[in-house]
Amino acid sequence: MLYILPALREAYLDRKVCTVVVTPLRALQRDVARRMTQSGIVFVKFQKHMSSTQLDTMQPFPRVVLVSVELLESSFLNFMLLNREVIRRVVVDEAHQLMDTFRPDMAMVLRLCQLGVPTVLMSATFPVTMQTELMRRNNWTARQVRIIRSDTTMRSNLRLSVEHVSDSATALALTATMITQEIDRNFNSQFQGGRALVFGLTREGIEFAAEWIQRNLPQSAFAEIRAYHGGGSLDDESSYIYIRR
Repeated sequence: MLYILPALREAYLDRKVCTVVVTPLRALQRDVARRMTQSGIVFVKFQKHMSSTQLDTMQPFPRVVLVSVELLESSFLNFMLLNREVIRRVVVDEAHQLMDTFRPDMAMVLRLCQLGVPTVLMSATFPVTMQTELMRRNNWTARQVRIIRSDTTMRSNLRLSVEHVSDSATALALTATMITQEIDRNFNSQFQGGRALVFGLTREGIEFAAEWIQRNLPQSAFAEIRAYHGGGSLDDESSYIYIRR
């Protein structure tokens, strides 16, 4: 959400410039829209019929344009060219998905980089090896690209372990065991509640996992287990696996 800061400052200085934010996930776009509404930032969601819309004629003037990856086609490119004078930057969130083969529509993001508008690719999970490969594929040089990343993402309160399993049933059983162990390790008289997040690759998979864990963990330890996915809301606490003792 760092791209909100320049939008806030530009609104304060009454500068008629705009930030385009590309989001690969609809649930993420809804959350971004919610946060900007709370911050008082005027924004608009791009739709295909807006290809000939001039931003500087809109009232009130939008400080941010949200666009989903699926809409990065000719109508949006026309919109970008028409409004190039007022679009100050393009921000691509979750930019590591540029390297995912299952999201070929993300390749359209690279077309935006050729329009002459400063483009910011943001990701919290972009490894150095993937970064190098992205630059190689697009013939980007160190002089063309400025890379800003922290020295390390290590945090003392995180622990990483890798378990190899043969099937989904074993993975679910292992997940249930790990959550139970965390409850026993961390829950005490000073800390009475918390959340556990279990990530899955598909909506059906995570819904099934939530139901399975609900059935196979001690009921006394949990208030509720629900699945969160694109059809849910980040404001809905029941969308998480919620632990209470």
